[in-house]
Amino acid sequence: MIRCLVGRRPIVLCDADFDRARVVRLLERCTLASLVPAQLAALLDDPAWRPPRRLRAVLLGGAAAPPALLERAAERGHRIYIVGSTDEVLTAAVTRLQRRYPSLRVVGWHNGYYDEADEDKIGDLVRAAQADLVLLAMGFVGPKKAGLVEQSGVELDGRGNVKAPLTNYQTSKSKIFSCGDMRRGQSLVVWAIREGRQCARGVDQFLMGSSELPR
Repeated sequence: MIRCLVGRRPIVLCDADFDRARVVRLLERCTLASLVPAQLAALLDDPAWRPPRRLRAVLLGGAAAPPALLERAAERGHRIYIVGSTDEVLTAAVTRLQRRYPSLRVVGWHNGYYDEADEDKIGDLVRAAQADLVLLAMGFVGPKKAGLVEQSGVELDGRGNVKAPLTNYQTSKSKIFSCGDMRRGQSLVVWAIREGRQCARGVDQFLMGSSELPR
């Protein structure tokens, strides 16, 4: 949605009930689409369906890739490129995928720890591999340490998250606060909202000596 707004492109929102025929018609007018894997699998139920020429990319998110999607990719010889996690985890994941789906064509992979300056290079690697499907395995493995976390010198907990108590969300360094996924690890958005409000109260108390913000 943000990319559409920045690029001044129209946004089309589908109903909660996935209407395959309607989505197929909408995709004829789209260059970018965002679907969950189950929706893409529903589109691929028809072996005759092919993505429109103007559709440049489909962003998958919100759920793990279902086995049915990988099975179809293997059956049709789609070329798969995987981005995300660490090199060690990726190597093990690719080995498991190829063991489970022997005909799956994994044409390359790249770890998910890269700087913004490397994004174009990764895009070039994907294009050079002529990938039909790019899987972004961007699971949460803790906050990125390089940069702000390391430079601030804040204490981490046993899982690698920034350590801060629930009472005021203040880290081991004065004037630095932490909440949400950065503090508790991967969690639901409702927890992020709750901790964000409580952390705001902690910051207000630190600055003003007291706070009337809701906890």
